[in-house]
Amino acid sequence: MSKFKVGDKVIFKDNNAVVTIIEIDEFCPDHLPYLVKGVDEYNVCWRSEESLTLVKETAFNIGDTVENSKGFRGYVRGIPLGDGTYRIEVPYGHENKTEYWHKDDVKLIRAFVSQEQSQPVVNTDHYNNNTDVFDFIAAQGLSFAEGNIVKYICRHRKKNGLVDLSKAKHYLELLMKEQFNKDLETAPVVDERTGI
Repeated sequence: MSKFKVGDKVIFKDNNAVVTIIEIDEFCPDHLPYLVKGVDEYNVCWRSEESLTLVKETAFNIGDTVENSKGFRGYVRGIPLGDGTYRIEVPYGHENKTEYWHKDDVKLIRAFVSQEQSQPVVNTDHYNNNTDVFDFIAAQGLSFAEGNIVKYICRHRKKNGLVDLSKAKHYLELLMKEQFNKDLETAPVVDERTGI
């Protein structure tokens, strides 16, 4: 008889990764009866019962966007530790920083929605398709500057036109300076006619 059932959220005891049980094979000869899946569809493996712990109900889920009492926002990246502390990924410039926030100091801003669950977003007519740009940015783990580039490019045709493209260019220039430590005046120039 299985300790877990299909659909249960469990934690790997060795690294605290949260996964979902997607299949059970009680007659597995290798004593790895649980097929588990991580956040993305490619992160799938068989695990033993001893290597897993059932996730208890939590205030927040992996991928949720949260805000602390100081107004900083981040993404939940780990289940709560024994004291109610969550591992949060916070965008800082072109990098993300890991911090630990207590559940009593955090409020939910936006629940994570997987691609399978996502529906067309209401009140975002200035974006071009049914993909929520914010969820895409969060799922890709983009930095603040990278996220703003994507956001402004996606909405420029239906919202602020040249203003949004100028903002995207501003964040692209910041990103280039941060990541490549180059002065934009010495960067290669692209021929506007050929694109090369």
